[in-house]
Formats: sequence, C-alpha cells, structure tokens
Amino acid sequence: MFSTKKKSYRKKSSTKKTILHKAFPRDPFIKEKRACCSIRFYDNQTDIVKQFMISKPLVEVVQVAADPFLPLTQTMDTTQYIHYFLKENPKNPYAQYLYQMGIRNNDTAIGFSVEKGEDLKRWVKEKRGEKAVLFDWDRTLSVLEGIVVPPNQWVAQEFKQRRIVAKDIALYYAGTRERLKYIRLLSAFLDKHKVHVYILTNNPVASTQWSQWRDSVGPESRDQFFRVVRQFFPSIKIENILSGMDTNGFKPDVFNKHPILRYMYERMEHWEYMKQRESGLILK
Repeated sequence: MFSTKKKSYRKKSSTKKTILHKAFPRDPFIKEKRACCSIRFYDNQTDIVKQFMISKPLVEVVQVAADPFLPLTQTMDTTQYIHYFLKENPKNPYAQYLYQMGIRNNDTAIGFSVEKGEDLKRWVKEKRGEKAVLFDWDRTLSVLEGIVVPPNQWVAQEFKQRRIVAKDIALYYAGTRERLKYIRLLSAFLDKHKVHVYILTNNPVASTQWSQWRDSVGPESRDQFFRVVRQFFPSIKIENILSGMDTNGFKPDVFNKHPILRYMYERMEHWEYMKQRESGLILK
C-alpha cells in the first residue's frame, strides 16, 4: 500500500514538472515563437506611439495615416464629409440627423487602410503562440475624430424614433460600404486564427467612469459605442472595449489593469530577458 502511494506521488510530481517545462522551456530558443506571445497596436497619433515605445517597448505599434481606400485626399470639416457621404448614402438616417444638428468635426480620410489590413494578416500568419491586436477608434477604425452616440435613454429613444441603428452609425464612421465590409472580413480572419481583438481609445464614450465626463457622455454611451464597434468586429466582447481615459489618458497603463494583456506582456518580458541572458547581454 505504501508502495502504491509512492508511485502515485512520483507520477504527479513528474507531470507537474513537465507542465512547467512546457510553459517555460530551459532553452529560450527552443520553439520560442510557439511558446510566447505577440501584441500589435494601431493608432494615428505620434505621441501615443512614443508612449508605447517608452513604457511598453515589446508591443509593436503601427501608426496609421491617410487611408488610400477612401476618395478623400485632404482634411475637410464634417459638413463637407456629410455632403460626400449623403451623396453616396442619401437615405442614411444618422447622417441626416447630424446634418440637421449642424455638428462639426475635423480630420477625415485618416484611418486603418486595406494595405494595413493585408499586412496584419501576414503578421498573424507569421507569428506563433498567443496573439492580440488593439485598435484605436478616432481616425484609425473611424475616418473621423470623435463619435456621436446617445448618452442617455432620452436621446436613445429619439434615435429609435428616427430609426437610426448601429449599422447606420458604423457606416458613417467607416467612410464607405467597401471599407466596412473589408474590416468585417478581417474580423472573421482574426477570429479564425484565435487572435484577441481590443479597442483601446481615449474617446470618453468608451470609459467605464462616465460620470467624470458628464459634459460629453452619459450612462448609455459605452453600451451604445459597443453596439457600433460590433458592426466592425461582430464577435468582440464589451470587456474588450478599453479606455485610456480610465488611466488618465495614458494608454500603456491599460495593460497593467487588463488581466489577459498583462499576462501576455509579462510572458513577452520573460522571453526577452531569457534571450538577452543567453546572448550574454545580461549576466547569469
């Protein structure tokens, strides 16, 4: 009887060692890509790119610029954009609502392009292990700066009466039907390859602390924004809508608060440390 227990103990101990060895191989160059992680983030702002270079250097940040997929080649105000958009989509109730409200904005024709999308597909196929991709909203997924969504139930009811739905809003910010369709196809590709998808924005509509931004958002803002984002990425979960405003506008700090991203980045730091140690850059 004692002998049986001893064998059982040894078997469990061996299994545990195998699991640990699989998670953290002694030789960091053995199947390293399969064992580690990769993270990419798309944003249009140079200062945000610099934040990541300093605070989270292992995150690959790709800066987006003018989107050649759109027939817009220069900065224009929203009035001009609305004229262009309504010419192509005359029955879009959301664009009609904005036009009637006289809402103005700047910086169009900036966004995540088809070229960037194809490059992302190659990146996904080349990288092994766990992968995550994060997108900014303003002038990255959207071709505009900002977004107008119902901040409360009264405005939500007005949208309902006007028959404005999330699909109408998403199309307006996507720029064209072709671009929105392309991003939805990209979403399916990312799902197929089991890539974690996040929205990381400093737009207050994504904030979980809406009471701090009462002048521009309300209790309905985050949920309404989530509905629009799902028109781009149908399978995304609301907990994957991340707000830099919840970390005082410093986007890299979001990694410290999100469990999956924090875990992935810690693994990346581990592998980077092991590589430098094996190469002699760090003393053993």
